[in-house]
Amino acid sequence: LLPAGFLREPTDALARATAVIITHADRVDATQHADLCARIESLGPPVIASTTHAWLGLDVFENAADHAESIAWLRGRRLAVVTAIGRPESVLAAAHEAAGTDPAAVLTLPDHDPYAPSTLARIERLVRDHAASALLVTDKDWSKLRHKAPERFGTPIARPRLGLGFLDGEDRLARLVRTAAAQDPDDGPINADRPID
Repeated sequence: LLPAGFLREPTDALARATAVIITHADRVDATQHADLCARIESLGPPVIASTTHAWLGLDVFENAADHAESIAWLRGRRLAVVTAIGRPESVLAAAHEAAGTDPAAVLTLPDHDPYAPSTLARIERLVRDHAASALLVTDKDWSKLRHKAPERFGTPIARPRLGLGFLDGEDRLARLVRTAAAQDPDDGPINADRPID
């Protein structure tokens, strides 16, 4: 359980659920996915959808202001990646894919790190020593860094905007949401043009 466990709630909390959506389903193979669905459904609620997280774009802090960029903005940049999240592997893999190369430098901090002055100094050295042309962080990290003079790092700070892409079950989720909202459950997919964000 929070703050360190695999689960955010005990499994008996599933008894309150009407349905379950599995996120990060692309991280397991088909057999593991089927086993997980069976375990969840043995506790009551049906698994109605499986999703993956996708980077839809970037928010970049530069010259004391934010601006939106496409993922292509990272291509060829010397990235310094700093995270204080529980599972940084997916961010590092996505950063590699987006930039087309491994990050020039990586600093993985403990989950929920408070970004103390000594940590900020480490990040400054990391960016400088590796001649990073961009610092990549998550929104969770940015929620702390933006209050700590981010200009000090001397490079643009990029954060990916995340969305959900459906591997299966988008129609089932749309039907459930519309039924709950007392709309016609046969109106089609929730969002046919892009992943839900």
